[in-house]
Amino acid sequence: MVRRTRRPKYPFAAPKAKEQPAPRNIAFEGLLCDAITKGMLVSLRYEDDFDDRLFEPAAVYFSTQHKVLVSGFQVANPEKLMDANEPHNFEVGKITKLEITAMDRVAPVTFDRNDKKYCNGIICPLEPN
Repeated sequence: MVRRTRRPKYPFAAPKAKEQPAPRNIAFEGLLCDAITKGMLVSLRYEDDFDDRLFEPAAVYFSTQHKVLVSGFQVANPEKLMDANEPHNFEVGKITKLEITAMDRVAPVTFDRNDKKYCNGIICPLEPN
């Protein structure tokens, strides 16, 4: 039995381009830094979400793909109930709505500034008490 390898449909097509970073949103970066400093949760809507997520931010940083991300702990996601209570990163430029809530930090967020994902720089980290 002879196996034939499939030829690419478009052999001279350009490779897929990497997703470009979303434009920076300095106002949201500032709000996230305020929430981190005050130890508060934020309510955010990401891309085409219909409902707000509840999120505990830990750090705003530059990713290795030159995007501005916020890392932290997603407390609730009404659209995907199984996504609650887990670590999460969001690209700040793709957040469409952001508010600091009156709720205090739920659980101690672990933040390791030596983690490789922070190698391009941290804008505002969670400081140990």
